[in-house]
Amino acid sequence: MKNIDITLASASPRRKELLENAGFRITVSPTNIEENADLNLEPYAYAMQLAEQKCDAHPLAGKVPFLVSADTIVVANNKILNKPNSPEEAKQMLQSLSNNTHEVITAVCIRSPFRKEVFYDSTLVHFNTLDKEAIEYYVQEFNPLDKAGSYGIQEWIGYRYIKGIEGCYYNVMGFPVSKFCSILESF
Repeated sequence: MKNIDITLASASPRRKELLENAGFRITVSPTNIEENADLNLEPYAYAMQLAEQKCDAHPLAGKVPFLVSADTIVVANNKILNKPNSPEEAKQMLQSLSNNTHEVITAVCIRSPFRKEVFYDSTLVHFNTLDKEAIEYYVQEFNPLDKAGSYGIQEWIGYRYIKGIEGCYYNVMGFPVSKFCSILESF
């Protein structure tokens, strides 16, 4: 699986970094669509529908060896938390994660000219208590508006306040690399 070229239908610098670190050659080519998955779906199905929509709508779908799209959501208290729309919404999301366990679901769609596979991975994340000052600092000093659930596990908040995870760390960063590699081997 060395030297495989992947067209990444995502602008996420974290996904690009993770895939490059796993040895893939990445061309970034984001899909620009309005996300309109059915919110009545189970969270994993919702994320899978979004990932598949991004892949299917891409102009290179079926024209490159591997087109890969992904979508990450956070599920806390039975509510899907996507990317926040404002600093205030980010603060509310972080408060809901404080001293709580939530689920991070990343769905991935892999499309070649001959096959398409959609899958997801799930990780439980356990947060310590976030006080108001920590939330204010994080929202002010970092960019939570581009992250599902308003945080990045690889940033300050992850080092200081995440007490444990059950599952794939890289899934929480936005891409389940090991599971992706296993599935890609079957193509």
